[in-house]
Amino acid sequence: MFADPFEIGYDPSVRRVPNSSAYVYRIGEHASDSPDKDRYFRTVNSIVVPSRICITGRATRVMEVQEVLSFEDPTPIPDSKIYVLRDAWMEQDARTERQIQAAIFDDLEAFGEQLLTSHLEPDQFADFDEDMKAEVRDIFSRNAYKEYFLTIVCDSVGSVSKTVAPGCAQIEDIFDPEPQKQSPIRQIITSPTEHKPSDSSAYHTGSERQYRPVKPYRLVFAERCSTLDDGTIKSLQDVFSLARECLTGNVQPSSPLS
Repeated sequence: MFADPFEIGYDPSVRRVPNSSAYVYRIGEHASDSPDKDRYFRTVNSIVVPSRICITGRATRVMEVQEVLSFEDPTPIPDSKIYVLRDAWMEQDARTERQIQAAIFDDLEAFGEQLLTSHLEPDQFADFDEDMKAEVRDIFSRNAYKEYFLTIVCDSVGSVSKTVAPGCAQIEDIFDPEPQKQSPIRQIITSPTEHKPSDSSAYHTGSERQYRPVKPYRLVFAERCSTLDDGTIKSLQDVFSLARECLTGNVQPSSPLS
């Protein structure tokens, strides 16, 4: 009687499907720089759902989803495909991923135009062989640099949380930390002599949390990515193939041509 649904933690943009463990997310309300109308996505499978005892932080979850008609009718729309939804918290003044990606694309477009019209080579080409230079020029000539980024289908920003009430104090050591399961990748790169803290001190940074106001941010990607723990990386060749793609995509457009 003293708080509205939002203040007691109710999120009107998420509903559970009756008689199911699935949820439907509404994406589009208060969308960041997006003209998209409201769209609805039903969870199909979990990709990343970390189990942590800490209720602060980004609390990122990643799920496979399928577009449906509405909350009331969670039936897949005709010819709907599987997307990936990422649900996380971010600080209230932080830029969204769509905004960051748009800024990167603007810089890359300007860099590519200068690259193709100037006879000088950029500083980034200093350690590139001729094949790599040709590959980068070809990418910009075809305007194909966006292929190195995930495709954002739609996104949505929720309401900002309240500030901490006056007089509140942080209390530590309420819970005992749960043992952390080590991923296969981590097991490979961890030295046998590496120190693995087991007490609660490993969970404290030594600085007091600020508990700044945050906002929920959800975005839907067109591509289904894999985590390093799911066995996708099977050989050293896979590692170097990914590293090469990252190198190709990480040309810094901010530096002028020499």
